[in-house]
Amino acid sequence: MANIDINEIEKEIAKLAASLFKDLTNQAISDGKAYLAKTKQQLIDLAKDKATKAITQAEYDNALSNIKALAKMEKLKREALAQETIDKFTDGVTDIVLKAAFAAIKI
Repeated sequence: MANIDINEIEKEIAKLAASLFKDLTNQAISDGKAYLAKTKQQLIDLAKDKATKAITQAEYDNALSNIKALAKMEKLKREALAQETIDKFTDGVTDIVLKAAFAAIKI
């Protein structure tokens, strides 16, 4: 498996944060990096398992839901951002990491 470019992932997170949070970009970037640190290996392993058909689609969906449920972006929540926007950000970060993982696996 090719290496995953974490710097590129962080740049994509920064762009996503800027588009969703405008006034709270720095906090969103920080929280996005913390989420990445907590979940990147799980997401990479999950992508690999899906790519190699080691798990079913249902198992993939369930595992992805569990990873997202663990995401805690408390600082953003304390800033009274709408839960919908936080969910979009979490989903976006997850998609960025999975896209990079799948690209590295060459799916």
